Amino acid sequence: MYTQDKLLSAKQMQKDWEKYFGMYVALDEKDRLITYGKNWKKVFEEAH
Repeated sequence: MYTQDKLLSAKQMQKDWEKYFGMYVALDEKDRLITYGKNWKKVFEEAH
């Protein structure tokens, strides 16, 4: 999602993460949340 867009600020990325994190928690999809968290870490590292 963010891999190619290196212009996004860390603050915007955090805001989006909190939005999706909250969404997944609300849906109680723990497996998907874990997967998303791992992907987020990879994408975040690639973007910086």
